[in-house]
Amino acid sequence: MAPKSLHILFVSLSLLAIALPISAHPLVGGWSPIADPNAPEIVEIGKFAVAQHNKQAQASLAFVSVVNGESQAVAGINYSLQISVSDGSAAAPKTYSASVYAKVAPISLELTSFEQIKG
Repeated sequence: MAPKSLHILFVSLSLLAIALPISAHPLVGGWSPIADPNAPEIVEIGKFAVAQHNKQAQASLAFVSVVNGESQAVAGINYSLQISVSDGSAAAPKTYSASVYAKVAPISLELTSFEQIKG
């Protein structure tokens, strides 16, 4: 993801965090459900997770969608996402669990885990 895209993503995330009512975050440091997994900033984080996994594992998975997820405000934002991905075969997409840490200053994303959900 280009640095300009990251900047736009974090500006969007910052504005979203400011606009959310305080009651939407019941506990500082607690996990909150992501209301819209199709929101552009969440989709970008999901695409980032798949791209980073592909780079690290020399894989060729393709992002399909973010199924659901949670976020946690810390010294940045932790995202725990369930992501639907395709492996390029005719088989149905598989679901993976991905954790991404979004750091605001300096702006960066870090994939901290990516595992297939068995089931």
